Amino acid sequence: LDTVKCRLQTRGAEYGGSAPALLRQMVRAEGFWSLYRGLLSPALGFGAINAAVFGSKAFTARLLLQGEDRELEFREELVTGASVGFFSSFVRTPVERVKTVMQVRNSQKVLAPYRNSIVCAGDLLRSHGVRRGLYAGLASTISREVPQYLLYFVVYERLHPYLSKNGLGANFSAIVAGGVTGMISWLPPTYSIDVVKSRLQSAPEGTYSGMWDCAKKSYQAEGAAVFFRGVSVAMCRAFILHGSIFLGFETFLDLIVRMT
Repeated sequence: LDTVKCRLQTRGAEYGGSAPALLRQMVRAEGFWSLYRGLLSPALGFGAINAAVFGSKAFTARLLLQGEDRELEFREELVTGASVGFFSSFVRTPVERVKTVMQVRNSQKVLAPYRNSIVCAGDLLRSHGVRRGLYAGLASTISREVPQYLLYFVVYERLHPYLSKNGLGANFSAIVAGGVTGMISWLPPTYSIDVVKSRLQSAPEGTYSGMWDCAKKSYQAEGAAVFFRGVSVAMCRAFILHGSIFLGFETFLDLIVRMT
């Protein structure tokens, strides 16, 4: 789903903006496993990303509470969410940079540009350095993550107990609450920022001078629709991904409590 999303965002015109057409053409031209190109990067990196997310949430909350035995106020929850988005971006950017290059770029039309994600990361680092190689698109990642996480935990921490009390059960309510939270966080205009980020991270160096230049050139070439292309795929992905994240978090938190 993530591969389809990124291809629609960056090369959707090649497939008529259609996810089913993109799937058919990718499998026919590049093989079934092309759908999993770049998998190693998130497989190795998403644990660190979510550790940064939940860790920075706990750290910021402790700073705001200053040892007081109370719940966070709404404005403090917003500050916590924004800080999560900001700090996690520094872990997320290189992971998504490598993943996006592997998913979107092609060598000889049907082959991946690199043998695997580790080779890709090494070449980007050698050729362009840390900032332009692995941290290309950092500003757009921060611009996406801060509004995404602003209400992320606010929504989940209200929806999860409500669903649990109304008969869904702890595990199923975590999946549903997490999935709905994820979908809300990926709605436009946040999704539109992600389109710009994907284009910046996948394009050869020198294609765009920055976020605004990328947005302007994308609009001139493909119209306003380019900023919404693939949003339905992103919604499906968001429900599955964030439902599983919160189910895993709640399950292991419960396990740790029982062990201690």
